[in-house]
Amino acid sequence: MAGSVTRRPNIVCIMPDDTDFVWLSCYGGRTPTPNIDRVAEAGVRFDQMYCSASACTPSRYSYLTGHYAGRCPDAHFLAENPKHEPYSVAWNTVLNAGMPSLGKVLQASGYRTGIAGKWHCGRPRRELGVPDLPRDADPDDPDVDAKLRKYQDVLQDEVKRTGGFDHAASIVWGNNESFPVAALQAHNLEWITQGALDFLDGCSDDQPFFLYVTPTAFHGPPHEESYEMDVQTTQGGRVERPFTCHPPRDQMRHRLEERGLPYNHDTVGITWIDDQVGAILQKLEEMGVAENTAVIFKVDHNTETGKGTCHQDGTHIPMVIAWPGVVERGTVCEARVQNIDFAPTVFEMAEATAPDTMPLDGTSWLPLLTGEREQNHDDLFFEFGYARGVLYKNWKYIALRYPQHLLDAMRTGELTEAPNHINQRLQGQMNVAIETYPAYFDPDQLFDLDDDPEERHNLADDPAYADVLAMMQRRLQVYLDTFEHPFDLAVPDFLRSERYRALCGETRKIGTGYLSWWPKDEWWVETGLRR
Repeated sequence: MAGSVTRRPNIVCIMPDDTDFVWLSCYGGRTPTPNIDRVAEAGVRFDQMYCSASACTPSRYSYLTGHYAGRCPDAHFLAENPKHEPYSVAWNTVLNAGMPSLGKVLQASGYRTGIAGKWHCGRPRRELGVPDLPRDADPDDPDVDAKLRKYQDVLQDEVKRTGGFDHAASIVWGNNESFPVAALQAHNLEWITQGALDFLDGCSDDQPFFLYVTPTAFHGPPHEESYEMDVQTTQGGRVERPFTCHPPRDQMRHRLEERGLPYNHDTVGITWIDDQVGAILQKLEEMGVAENTAVIFKVDHNTETGKGTCHQDGTHIPMVIAWPGVVERGTVCEARVQNIDFAPTVFEMAEATAPDTMPLDGTSWLPLLTGEREQNHDDLFFEFGYARGVLYKNWKYIALRYPQHLLDAMRTGELTEAPNHINQRLQGQMNVAIETYPAYFDPDQLFDLDDDPEERHNLADDPAYADVLAMMQRRLQVYLDTFEHPFDLAVPDFLRSERYRALCGETRKIGTGYLSWWPKDEWWVETGLRR
């Protein structure tokens, strides 16, 4: 700690989607990110930050609630996951209006709260009463434009009500590909940035603020295609004037050429995100509040090879924090922290107290920065689909346990392929992970991350590691015992059978050839921007 401040800080959090270390120059990445680097240079870089569930919805849920996604009490989650079966964490952890949340706690403690960007932890749109918008609707049609504005109003009201935000703007409900109008299934980060700047324009000197900015990049669709589209056409209707908060779009190719980079999904995406960070930093300086504002840049989860798994490539994520006068400049934190720690950390920063009705699995990481504590956690817990995992020192253990009805369906021949971890056959991230991890379908998986950081060599069945396996299972069991749903670490005989292995082989045959967005050309391999 470099010192302390007497006034409660403003807090700005910027959280892009699907972002890997290889795109951030402050982590040694190959694409320049000067504005994100400014945050790292002014504060602390976390090298051991993790999410507990590596997909958009459950990770965002945990950031906003401070507890594991598997504890979600919402009716949508419980309808999919009967209490007598192992739960499956996927895109099903809904934050509803009756639940306490980060935003609501900050509101109650006197903060003005705002959000701009992707939400993706709300109930299905069909329940919201949004206007009907056909797929082929023309955004230039005045009637369609009016419906888009109404549509956005409904989304904003829902986010304010459920998330505890005074201001909501440029809300993207889920992934862009799910927006009903095909012509608007695209990124528009300028629109999101402007929504954040509009919130800052409404802030005053006598009230601290919390701003949550969530750009839709790095997720698909291809950034370079979205970047070529009309910036004034948005999912909330057409804006009257061109946005001036980012560099002009016609400069992007030249900017990338000067850096020796091609014009593609990854290079456009990270430059676009970095421009957004720069616009927000500039606004804070213009307002004269930069010195009393904590800026947190973090992500929801890592990239596709590990997305939707308990593996490192999905759960290990970047985070940098600047807090002038409090966090020492240019430092690195090696302690392991997790997204469940975010809400408790923000509460400590804001001098806010969570209500008794808000269970917190996380612990504030601020004492790590004061030297009061060296670690937040002895180990870390992970969950996704029907898999659970634990990380301890250099060891990672992952257990896959299907519910009984899926075991029966495989055993009787009703299923002709082994289900992936979330039982969705053509879920893109799952198929990438199946190709990436040889042990994906193994019921017990044990990895020595020192010798095998990519988790390719499963040691669980090696007698030489039996004691380590038992120790890691005991550590995982401690977490499992805190959940209402069962998860039996005893391995069913069927998951050791030839029949099961044959079904796994059938699933592997699906491959990733059908995924048009998954790059396979040599440039990606040579640069290391895709693994």
